Amino acid sequence: GVRIGRSNTIESLLDSDFRLIINDVTYDVSPPGQDNYSM
Repeated sequence: GVRIGRSNTIESLLDSDFRLIINDVTYDVSPPGQDNYSM
């Protein structure tokens, strides 16, 4: 897996689907399209 660094932005995480692993539980995350959120 890839460790998320301090310099990563939320926008960079929302560019594509990813897996989030918390306490050995895996969550498949599909972020909404860019039209559905604003920053």
